[in-house]
Amino acid sequence: MAATTPISLDETMVYHDLREWIAKQQAKRKPLNEIQLRAINDLLHSDEPEGDLDWNSVLNQYCQVHFAQGASVNYKDTGEPLKWLCTVIFKFASHSDPLPFPSLEAGFIADPATGAKAAPFWTRKKDAKKYAAKCCVEWLIAGGHVARDGGIPKAKARSVAPAVAIFNVKQENGSTTTAGSPQP
Repeated sequence: MAATTPISLDETMVYHDLREWIAKQQAKRKPLNEIQLRAINDLLHSDEPEGDLDWNSVLNQYCQVHFAQGASVNYKDTGEPLKWLCTVIFKFASHSDPLPFPSLEAGFIADPATGAKAAPFWTRKKDAKKYAAKCCVEWLIAGGHVARDGGIPKAKARSVAPAVAIFNVKQENGSTTTAGSPQP
């Protein structure tokens, strides 16, 4: 049985060990096994969506506050273990078209190899959902609909025309006209 080296938390040592392992693997020219592929995939996709906000909560709170205007959000998860993608379908108001996030305008990133822009995949479904919500909330922040700290302004009250009672008035000359007066 081969002796194992204790794991060091020294960052320079970790990078040194990783470079050494890569050099050995390249010299062997053998395909990586499933455990190695998973470990590399975890390294490549280990970053969580950035920010201190709970992006999903901010987005859901926005929809609750603006429910009367028709704001809504739906999540669509696709993928397989270790390769998740989530899309938020956000409707700003009842009369607006649904907006997908991430999108070309908000959240797509360039592939280093091809330069093509696409939504990133995540190793955890939870992180994919968090990233999709983050893209939507950042779009709302950029538009001034949400404060930078995630605060949601209250929905503006709709102005409603006063109810009018319509009734017929008999004129002195015998003719009838229609009149209206606001009801309290």
